[in-house]
Amino acid sequence: MNNHQKRLLIGFFIAVGVLTALFLLLEKTPLAITAYCFSLLAPAVFFGMLWQVASGNKGNYITNAAFPLCMYPYCLCNLAVCGSFTLLDQFLWSIPVGWFILIHIVLIAFFAWRFLTLDAGREEIERIGKNVRLKTVNWKMIAADVESLKNAAPNIYHQDLQNVIDAIRYADPVSCEELANLDDEIKDNITMLEIKLRGSKDDEIKMLCLKIQRQIKERNTKSKILK
Repeated sequence: MNNHQKRLLIGFFIAVGVLTALFLLLEKTPLAITAYCFSLLAPAVFFGMLWQVASGNKGNYITNAAFPLCMYPYCLCNLAVCGSFTLLDQFLWSIPVGWFILIHIVLIAFFAWRFLTLDAGREEIERIGKNVRLKTVNWKMIAADVESLKNAAPNIYHQDLQNVIDAIRYADPVSCEELANLDDEIKDNITMLEIKLRGSKDDEIKMLCLKIQRQIKERNTKSKILK
């Protein structure tokens, strides 16, 4: 349990203590008892959402942080409904307990729907994020492969290979299905470049380096259009 979680646990018990102290001041009517039970959901939900953020990792912090923002309106509505109807019950008029419970069921259903919708959105964001990270890593690996070729190649090829490395380094790291064929062609030509370097064919190596650079430039252009 980290420090954030310890503070959240203390905050939760303080909130429950405040609600309990207020309840003890009231006349113990059926509505007051029911309102007290429902009011405990507010701190439980809110601090539960914050606990999820505190226990998450940095990679999903932003998506997890959206959950408390989504659920705190429920907590406010819950406390407002419990407080207003309890005060009416104590001094003026009492709503039937069944209707009071129905109001809370509607509130819970509405905010549960919002929560599930947000959760589905988070899963999609994380799925896309994983795909983007995978494609980024692939481009970094391609750059590392060409760097290895440069280190093993004769000096006369270093500048050509460095130009290819620079083109890969500044290429758009995010790919898509429409660019899959072009990505494969670039990878194939880099594999061909390795074969050509073994044969030390100067003209073919220079032409192949230029071809790879042109393909990367074409890919960058198409990537901008597709976004």
